[in-house]
Amino acid sequence: MRKLTLIIFLLTSISLFADVQMSAEYECCVATNAKLQKQIDNQKEIINSLEDIEHSILLSNDTLKHSVKFELDNHYKEIETKEEGCDLCSIIGAILGAIISGGIAIFIFWRGRKNEKNKEKLKYIDFGEEVFTLLKNITANSKKQVELLNALVTSITEKPYTHGKYNRVSLNLLKRAQSFDTTYVFTTFKTLNLEKKSYIKFYSSIDFLLEVFENIDDDYHTNNSEVITPLSNKFLQLKGEIMNICSNFIESSRRENKTTEAIYTFINQLLIDYHSPETLPDKIDLKYDVDKIIRPLKSELLAKYRDNDISIELLNLSKQAGDFYKTILIESSNLRAGVNSQLEPIGKMITYLDSIEQALSSNYAS
Repeated sequence: MRKLTLIIFLLTSISLFADVQMSAEYECCVATNAKLQKQIDNQKEIINSLEDIEHSILLSNDTLKHSVKFELDNHYKEIETKEEGCDLCSIIGAILGAIISGGIAIFIFWRGRKNEKNKEKLKYIDFGEEVFTLLKNITANSKKQVELLNALVTSITEKPYTHGKYNRVSLNLLKRAQSFDTTYVFTTFKTLNLEKKSYIKFYSSIDFLLEVFENIDDDYHTNNSEVITPLSNKFLQLKGEIMNICSNFIESSRRENKTTEAIYTFINQLLIDYHSPETLPDKIDLKYDVDKIIRPLKSELLAKYRDNDISIELLNLSKQAGDFYKTILIESSNLRAGVNSQLEPIGKMITYLDSIEQALSSNYAS
């Protein structure tokens, strides 16, 4: 009985000792797990803070995102492989490594963006110098073109029966300016701190000058090719017929001994005056033909010799020639008026370009 009691006591002691030992291990594991969980919670708070910083500083910067994610993923793998405890220094080191590498990435990205902005700004500044140089030539050429147009107006005023003295400068510079990328020009003016109106004035002036110079050029050549030249040729043709009729009349009158008739005297003197070496021009001159042949025939024949057979034919031809000449004068006058009406707006647009040129000149050495 005593042996049985002893055995029971021993078993009970062993059981109690075993329970005490199990409880201590259990408590250790619980404490370790609690510590680990707390560290994990702290780590998550740090990660959340980093993510907030990441989104606020570089929302689209994949470099920082990947750097932090790479470091934390590696640390998670280390945590998963550990069987006991948690190395706080390792966690802090991993986080600091991620922050440092992320900070370096931010700095590199910031410097890169800054360099890109500087390079882009330099591109606009260089382009602005190109615009400035081009404008200097455009304004100079446009002022020269105004001088040439004034000369055309003067020549038409003095001799409306001619083609007029006309020359023009090249329009290639205006076309070059018009071909610029509008957005690029706008950004360039903005970069160089020009007024917003400068952009509008730049293109409105370029477009207007190019269009008006081309229109004047077209009108001038159209007027010459469709009015002055064909009507002048018809006038000269009629004048030639009139001269032939008069010459034949003089010759036949001499053969028929009719040189004493008044109409013979008139026509003969008319031809003599026309071919006078003191007044005869070196080249074709419609006004000279009108003054020496057409007007005298129309006025004298109609007033004094209308009953003569030759008078009817000469009057008819003279009237046609006079009509052609009058049409030439009217069309030339219209061309002159059209050109003259554009001189003021042309000068206004040149003034706009001058002001833009002056504003650009402050950014570049002369």
